[in-house]
Amino acid sequence: MGLLAAPNLSCSKGEFSLRMFQGVALVVETMHKDREVAGCAPSKFYNFIKKVNLKDKHIKVLEDTLFKGFMHFPKFLVQRTFLNTILTRWDDEHNCFLLGGKRIFFKPQDIAVILGLSINGEHIDLRRELSASEKELKKKYFANVLLKRELIEENIKNLLEESSEESISDFAKLFILYLFNTILFPITSETTPIFLLHYVNELKNLHSYAWATAIWTFLVRSISESLRKKKKYVNGCVMVLEPWLHEHIILLSWLSTKMVYPRILRWVDSSYRQTGMHKKFLDNLIYTQIIEDITPTNEESHLLPLTDASSSNREIRQWLEPILLKIDEKIVTSNTNKEIRQWLEPILVRMEEKIVTSVKEYFSIHGIPDCDTFQLIMDNECPQQKNSYDCGLFVIKFMDCLSQGEILF
Repeated sequence: MGLLAAPNLSCSKGEFSLRMFQGVALVVETMHKDREVAGCAPSKFYNFIKKVNLKDKHIKVLEDTLFKGFMHFPKFLVQRTFLNTILTRWDDEHNCFLLGGKRIFFKPQDIAVILGLSINGEHIDLRRELSASEKELKKKYFANVLLKRELIEENIKNLLEESSEESISDFAKLFILYLFNTILFPITSETTPIFLLHYVNELKNLHSYAWATAIWTFLVRSISESLRKKKKYVNGCVMVLEPWLHEHIILLSWLSTKMVYPRILRWVDSSYRQTGMHKKFLDNLIYTQIIEDITPTNEESHLLPLTDASSSNREIRQWLEPILLKIDEKIVTSNTNKEIRQWLEPILVRMEEKIVTSVKEYFSIHGIPDCDTFQLIMDNECPQQKNSYDCGLFVIKFMDCLSQGEILF
């Protein structure tokens, strides 16, 4: 058994918290092959659902719920070595990970895109007390004991043998409770948080809640608590962290070219998830290799609250993506810089025109006058940086000079 090595970071308030993970027993230790790390156990969920062999009547009632996609969720193992690696980089003050010298924020929107669950809807109270009808449901299947995983499994098996309308409805409630227990709100003691009984008790209302936000809150609170109290475990849906990292590192994001819904299904292939691979990437990562935000596709956009600004930004990035791929291909196949520049010039003009058009639309929506008179001016004499990383400083200085009247067109 070996303790985690803390990264060599300066001792600012936010970054100092990372060093505390050195004493946390999120350690590399010998484990049985079938044992899941932490409380999150997606492979256990997969094995159980496959074993019980759901009947058509039970599949039908689940198809009418928000969580129907999890009936066909593939086997996904949460890797302890990966969690050890990523959690040493957690900045508890800012709810972010320190990657390549940058703060990359972990947000509810990321959970929404990865799991296909919305952040729109009513708030979920993680400390809610049960009503009388919810206490009846607990008494019916759990008596006065905790909502343990094995007891949920036993009740599901029994309900699969019954055919009454009530038993089929109760099966759906316990199926979703089992999903919460093993994947979305797991606890290492294999018990289910009691507040969740309120939300499964009314199946027809499941879609009206902000599930992605609740899953994010539950997970972040657990990471923070494990850090502060030096606990030996992390509760919550830790399985999203590996897909999250893949989506944020350029070289890792290219490992899977397919785009599927929900996004986590891009990363179930074990060939993308080699032991030790993530540590090598993170130890040598620089900020230019980082994707700061996960850009949602059109299919994923309904999961997020749309604003005019985010919609315009998404439109630009979706338009740019295929062009940037072509640029990469051209750079690989070209022999000279001159050839590359000649090929790029008309494309860059189109890119700038598209960006200006989107900015004009944004200004018009927000009532900024005379935006239609704005012109695209390309200044070939503008000073250029001589490296690949100082462009931001040059742009800021250019705008400063423009605002002072030192540059005239």
